[in-house]
Amino acid sequence: MKYNKVLTIGEQKYKVYMTWDDKEIEKGLMYMTELDSDGGMLLSYEKPDNYGIWMKNVCMPLDIVWIDEENTIIEKKTLQMNIENPKSTITYIDKNSKYILEVNANSFNGKIGDKVSFSEVGEWK
Repeated sequence: MKYNKVLTIGEQKYKVYMTWDDKEIEKGLMYMTELDSDGGMLLSYEKPDNYGIWMKNVCMPLDIVWIDEENTIIEKKTLQMNIENPKSTITYIDKNSKYILEVNANSFNGKIGDKVSFSEVGEWK
C-alpha cells in the first residue's frame, strides 16, 4: 500500500493511504493479510453522510474510526475479519461521518471527541 497522508491523533500517528475514489472505497482492505503497525487506510467522502463498513473478504480484524467534517472522532469499533460469510452485514453508526479510518485491531488509542489532523507523508516523524 502506498501511503499518501499522515493522520495524527494526539501523540499517535498513522501513515495512511487516503482515497476519494469510489471503487477503492468499496474495496477498502479486502484481501489484505497485514498492515504496517502504524499503517492504515482513510476513506474520504465528498460530503458527510451515514457511511458504513462491510467486512466482506477482510482477512484481519480492524479498528474502524468514524470522523466527522470537523475532523472529530465520533465513533470507533473493533470489527472482526470476515472471509467466510459473503452475506455479512454492514456496520453503521447513528451519526454522519466524512472519513472512515481502518487500522489494525486494538492499535487505535484515540477517544470519541479527539481531534484528528492530516499532513503529507513527507512530514512523517
